[in-house]
Amino acid sequence: MSAQEINSSALAIGIIGTGLVGGELLAQLLDSPSTNKHVVAVLSSKLMSFGVPTLDWKSTSKAVPADLEAFLDHLASFPNAVVVDCSCDQSIADGYPTYQSRGLWVVTASKLGVAGPANLYTSIDQFKFFHESSCGAGLPVLSTLSSLINSGDEILSVKGIMSGSLGYLLSHPTIATAPFKDLVIEAKNLGFTEPDPRQDLNGMDVARKVLILARACGRKELELNDIQVSAVCPPTVMEGDAEGFIDRLEGFKVADPGQGKVTRFVGSVDFEKDDYTASLETLDASAPLAQTSGPTNIFHIRTRRIPAGIVISGPGAGKECTAFGCYSDILKVASAVGAKG
Repeated sequence: MSAQEINSSALAIGIIGTGLVGGELLAQLLDSPSTNKHVVAVLSSKLMSFGVPTLDWKSTSKAVPADLEAFLDHLASFPNAVVVDCSCDQSIADGYPTYQSRGLWVVTASKLGVAGPANLYTSIDQFKFFHESSCGAGLPVLSTLSSLINSGDEILSVKGIMSGSLGYLLSHPTIATAPFKDLVIEAKNLGFTEPDPRQDLNGMDVARKVLILARACGRKELELNDIQVSAVCPPTVMEGDAEGFIDRLEGFKVADPGQGKVTRFVGSVDFEKDDYTASLETLDASAPLAQTSGPTNIFHIRTRRIPAGIVISGPGAGKECTAFGCYSDILKVASAVGAKG
């Protein structure tokens, strides 16, 4: 599909990364055809295709070897276009400012740009950039923070259960009795963890979300090493090769928090104390953050006007809700450019 084949005010969409999230986003977009937004290009690590794709686009005659520059050139030929990054590729995230300089909007599910070096983050034009799915999957956390700040309110703190995988593991009904190794294998098989579960258990996923939240509230200069992080497992388990990690979990258990208590992995942004943490915490079983189960996320946002706080809760993992977050951001771009059918 070329720029001449769609309405001049419509939004052209190019998706980078067609794995779990990117593939689900493509399915959702194709399931809701519209005259004001069109998928005009898809790019994977090896292949790309121009035109209106199908879910099996890789097996069609339009699939050609991947070429990022050609992909961007094609998108830039449309009056209104957005790059949607569903990859886990740092080089793609590094390119956000360049894409924007070519007139493209950027939507991303990746944390690599928004939780990358501060000089990359500050070089991204935030007006032409949406990343709701980078923190809380499809939950409206970042958009709520933006609305609160734009209304003149002041964010005091954001605290929550920010990892669907760690939420699933630590709230598991057999956490006190079952081997932790078996729970990790179960969570991995369900798709709740990264392919290498250490990327969840080392706490860095939550640390990146803490950094994303802090930057969204104005602390753009913060770096990832400003976040205090503690891993779920000790170094003797975490260190070594990925292949042997599951075996090294043999015998490890999360410490019993005691009667009436639960253990949760909590991310915290506290502007009053200038404190930013991602760590295991022992909570009263009746505490709001202790009420989550499975891969549920919960965010408690305290503000100057609403000191008791706003609570946002829902699925914190899964391709469907993460893709929805990207779709929601695409709709925001369409509205911003005045895309019409």
